[in-house]
Amino acid sequence: MKRNYYTRIQTALANIRKIVGDHIAEVDSICDKTKKSLENAEQKYNPQALAEATANIRRDAQTSVASSASVAVAQIEFEFDDIAGTLATWIAEPVPESFISITSALQLAGAKATQSEIEMLSQLSSGNYFAQKILHQMAEEQGLHYPHVSLDEINRAMNTAKSDVESVLNAYQGTDSSLNWITELNNHTAYDNPMMAGLAIDFLKRDDSTLARFEETITTATDNTITLIKTEESVIAELFTGCSDDTAKVERMKTLILAKPDLEPRLSIYDKRTYDRAKRQILEMHLMEQETAQDALKQAMENARQIAQKVRHEKTEQTLRDIRVSESNNASARMR
Repeated sequence: MKRNYYTRIQTALANIRKIVGDHIAEVDSICDKTKKSLENAEQKYNPQALAEATANIRRDAQTSVASSASVAVAQIEFEFDDIAGTLATWIAEPVPESFISITSALQLAGAKATQSEIEMLSQLSSGNYFAQKILHQMAEEQGLHYPHVSLDEINRAMNTAKSDVESVLNAYQGTDSSLNWITELNNHTAYDNPMMAGLAIDFLKRDDSTLARFEETITTATDNTITLIKTEESVIAELFTGCSDDTAKVERMKTLILAKPDLEPRLSIYDKRTYDRAKRQILEMHLMEQETAQDALKQAMENARQIAQKVRHEKTEQTLRDIRVSESNNASARMR
């Protein structure tokens, strides 16, 4: 999913949470005011008039709560409609032509994309829904998992979240059981137990709520992280049998990278942290080897220079000796 679609949906979800929070605050405020009004009525009215005054106070409060719920539900429906519209726009986007050209060529040739090629195609997909669906299938053929959330899954998660949120909005009438004013609002049975009302509100805020799960589903739709399928992961895991700590895992990873280069892409997915450490140590080892080789080359060149210099010196000395011998012979010849 493209970032602009994701951002728009996240904004709608933030609005939904605010609407819920505002409605809860409004209902709690109505409850506080109602409780005070009821207490004042007990002091103000005689027993005969108190019953009618109490009924009026509660009826007004119930009307206010129902009105707040009705407005909140309408706002919630607007936000979910906006999300549905964003999803429809995302789904309707055409697949990028460059992506179609490459994947069609692969299909015609009967060739399968490698892990690196799938990663490259992921960049070309630009978060397109159907491109991601194609990549998901291509990855499975290579024992890899490319995340893809179907529109059916997204809609199920969205509809469940919407239903739960609206149910809480319609049913919430505060957490003060002393008011004893529970009624049916908008064909939804109100929470007649303050603890249940509190739990319902808490549930909307929890990480495992249907609203949070819908948000997680949307987040997954933006993910393009390639992982191993379970069977492939098990095969790689067996290669690390006996590694009791991180150090042992890094050493095993280094051995596998150097001995089985074709396995390296799988290793990088299996354990990114250990892989990165192993690659860093291998690089450091290669750098040390290069430095050692360079030092050896420098020493060899220095030795060669010294030998050449020595040879030149010896040649010079020999030439001087030859000259002196020649001069001596010439001098002897003249004397004769």
